[in-house]
Amino acid sequence: MADEATAATLSFEDNTSFADWLEEHDYFDCGCAGHFDPEPTTFGLEAGAPERVSFQLGFPVGGSYDAGQLRRVKRYEFIANGVELWAYTKEHAASFGFDGPLLGGVIVNDENTLIDLVIDDLIQLQCRRIQVSELSDLTVVNLPALNRRSATLFFADTALPIPADWIEWLNEVGADASWRRIHDVAVAPSEVNLDDYEGWFLQSRNLIDSTPSGVMLKSLKVVEGGFFAEFDNWEEPVDGQSTSEIWSNLSQVTSLRPNVFVRSGNCLLTGEEWKRALLEPAATLDKIDFGERSNEGLGGWFPAWCDPEQDLPPRYVTPGGNASNFGRWPYIRWVSENQMQWHWEGDSKGP
Repeated sequence: MADEATAATLSFEDNTSFADWLEEHDYFDCGCAGHFDPEPTTFGLEAGAPERVSFQLGFPVGGSYDAGQLRRVKRYEFIANGVELWAYTKEHAASFGFDGPLLGGVIVNDENTLIDLVIDDLIQLQCRRIQVSELSDLTVVNLPALNRRSATLFFADTALPIPADWIEWLNEVGADASWRRIHDVAVAPSEVNLDDYEGWFLQSRNLIDSTPSGVMLKSLKVVEGGFFAEFDNWEEPVDGQSTSEIWSNLSQVTSLRPNVFVRSGNCLLTGEEWKRALLEPAATLDKIDFGERSNEGLGGWFPAWCDPEQDLPPRYVTPGGNASNFGRWPYIRWVSENQMQWHWEGDSKGP
């Protein structure tokens, strides 16, 4: 083992006791994974399972999630013996790493006589015994990670829009869009509540009859110097790519406006960068020096830098201690040389 263990090794031979231990660690929800040895079997490939496998799981405990900044991770090594299954659960293998996107957690199947767990809904392990050892913390530089289901847009120097404004902006990029409620018909902008239309969906008119939702306006808040709009894409992606026309249309809307900045995943982007990243994520994000962007900011906005040796700030953590709000807007705006403002989910009162 290359990494030195910092605590005694625990051993589990049944799902119940193992699940109890995982529950104490919130099933590594919003955690991270890596160091698979050997790599899991490719989905659909018939091959014998190795007798022994090892891997690491962890969760962030300090620093920041922002691309190009430092994150401190608490890690555990898992060694499984008597392995009967070690394979990807889907056709396309996932990319894991302590510097990459956060996990959806670990699930344990209590009905199996073997220890049976699924990591991030992508890797399944069945074995007779599993040992867990705590390792020393690891500090990594965060890789950029795009969120294809959620984005927060900041429109600088722009008045809070009414429902008709969004339809007009989408028409500018060739989109024939409408507002709707979930499982409902198209609604004219004049019939949408002007003062409160959070929770309404934008959808292409030609898809209203064949879909139940679209892209939801999750929140809309005015702040000093502009407004925030948070959108959630409710249409299921295919092979990691969004099938939503409106999601792509919104990126075109932001690209036409030089005063729009986008928070997607752990990335601070211009509208044009977001549009290109939705089409070619790796090629687009690889060209951006996020470390430099953390230092120089973008349009007067700076990621909320955190010392990796310090605990995660409250805005990142749930009451249970897990990472939270990944992909929202924890940024500092420099108002003047000696003054700055916090903006958190559209709230200018502080983090």
